[in-house]
Amino acid sequence: MEKTKSKKNILNGVLICLVAIVISISIVTNFVSFLYIKNISQSMDIVKNNVWVEKTNSYDTGSLSFFNNKIEAAKKDNQDSGYIKGELINRSGQRITDATIYFKVYDKDGNLVDWTSDSIKTWDSGEKWVYRAPYTDGQDLKYEFAEFDIAY
Repeated sequence: MEKTKSKKNILNGVLICLVAIVISISIVTNFVSFLYIKNISQSMDIVKNNVWVEKTNSYDTGSLSFFNNKIEAAKKDNQDSGYIKGELINRSGQRITDATIYFKVYDKDGNLVDWTSDSIKTWDSGEKWVYRAPYTDGQDLKYEFAEFDIAY
C-alpha cells in the first residue's frame, strides 16, 4: 500500500512538473509571438496605408534635386515678402501622399531664430508644387534649407 502511495506521489510530482513546464513554455511562446506580431503589425500599417517615408537634409549637389532625382527643384528657393518660395516637381513616378519642406531662419548674427515649413498633402507624379514657407519678415534675416520629408 505504501509503495502504491509512494508511486502515486512520484507520478503526481512528475505530472505537476510537466504541467508547469508546459505552462511556462506556453507563456514564453505567447510572449514571443506577441512581440513578433507587434512588429509585423507596425510594418503592416505602413504597407496597408501604402506609406513609406523618406527624409533628406540636403540638395543633391549640382542637380538641384532631392531623393536621387525623385524631386526636382524647378525654381530654387528665394525670399519674397515674408515667405521662402520655390518650385518643386514630383519626378518619382508615383503619387506622394505627403511632402514637407523645412527651413531654418537666422538673424544677421547667424543665430537661429525660427524654423518654417510648407507641406502638400497630395502631389501627383509630374506635378509642380509651388511652396511658400512663412517667416517673420526682417531686413537681415537669412535662411537655409534644413530637411525635406516625403511619404508615398
